[in-house]
Amino acid sequence: MKKILIWIVFALFTSSIYSQQDSISNSTIIFLGKDKNFSKNLYNSSAVKLGVIDMISGLYGLHYEREWSSIFSTQIGGGFTGRNFTQGLLEFEEETEESNNTVPGGVDILDSYYNYDNRSTSIGYFFAFEPRFYPREDGFDGTYISFAVSYRRYNYKADNVESETTEYHFVKVYPLSEHENQIITTIGFGQQVTGTKSIIGYDINIGIRNISGLRRDLWMVPDQNGNLYAKALLNEDKKSQFFLSVSFKIGIYF
Repeated sequence: MKKILIWIVFALFTSSIYSQQDSISNSTIIFLGKDKNFSKNLYNSSAVKLGVIDMISGLYGLHYEREWSSIFSTQIGGGFTGRNFTQGLLEFEEETEESNNTVPGGVDILDSYYNYDNRSTSIGYFFAFEPRFYPREDGFDGTYISFAVSYRRYNYKADNVESETTEYHFVKVYPLSEHENQIITTIGFGQQVTGTKSIIGYDINIGIRNISGLRRDLWMVPDQNGNLYAKALLNEDKKSQFFLSVSFKIGIYF
């Protein structure tokens, strides 16, 4: 009987020790020379966000961000592309852009690639990858520095031209299938704020946009008698340009 009582007292004592340890909710860690108090925050939350301003650039999709620690997360995004209302706004070279094609005796007609009077958009797609660093060790809450790589595919249908006239006229039959591939590399600065289950953030990104694709090019082409007739060709377009964007996202985290 005495042994049983001893074992019961020992079990209760041991249980009280573990319960005291489990009741400790606040701990202190030292990271990069700083003391930081936290309440068992594992920093493993996730968030799903919608890019509101991104729609102006023809991006319709969702972004998923995952915390890996108090200072590091990764975000991936993807969806569909449509008409880009920002492309070409600051591209003054479009006014004097010339074709890369060579047609003997032909006359090139300047054609802005982002003029939609005789061009329509088709559905494309995009995806993006973005590691984020939170120097204030606040996870989703706080300022961050990011490095992002994204790919965007824009598709278009460009009107053809009536080829039997000496002045070009656009026609809807036999449209030309255009496309534009964009690979964008940026560094960014942003800030996020979380509510009970909501998350709001903005960022500013600068970098380089590399463009390649096939776009409509208009020509006046001579016939056997030397008369010029309108013709539409697909021109390979390649260029690199400075890239600047501002993004605003809202969503939920869990």
